[in-house]
Amino acid sequence: MDPPTALLFGCALAVFSARLVQGAPEVEVVRTGLLGAGWGAFYGLCVGWMYFAQPDWMLVYLVDSKGVPLVPSYLLFVVLLAVHGAVGGFSGAALVSRGRSGLAWLLVLGALLSVGAAGALQWRQYYLLGSYQQFHAGTAAPISSVESVQLPLTLIGILGAGSAVGLLAMRFIKGRRAARSPAKGSAA
Repeated sequence: MDPPTALLFGCALAVFSARLVQGAPEVEVVRTGLLGAGWGAFYGLCVGWMYFAQPDWMLVYLVDSKGVPLVPSYLLFVVLLAVHGAVGGFSGAALVSRGRSGLAWLLVLGALLSVGAAGALQWRQYYLLGSYQQFHAGTAAPISSVESVQLPLTLIGILGAGSAVGLLAMRFIKGRRAARSPAKGSAA
């Protein structure tokens, strides 16, 4: 579910940055893509604790984490999130810069549907916590009953969602200010 989430963020960032992108496309398309990549990597770092503390859960119980080299796979995971964020940001911003905001919004909708589809497919795995063996034996515990993950999951949610909402708001507000000012400058 994390890669489509990073893609969704990048796409949303582009539409929230529309005024900045339209005002200085030569700078803002690249900036939006890089911010999408940066947030994707940051989100990967946010969920890093769960990747190492509950690797079978992070791997959605598809494979036993005992057979997965965690450090290299985690690094690949972070890169994958950065790439998804970048792709969303670059593509959405490119569409906005070409006057295709409707298509950029369609991209957001597609990414949102991808997150929803991934969530629907992983619903059972998401709410049960245990090892690969426990999950497949039907003995994994409801995630809400495992006290040791409640604080980390709360912090992950606050950091991930908080940074996403903050960055979206910042780009939107800067775009509105830039549109009102006589010199249409832009900044991150």
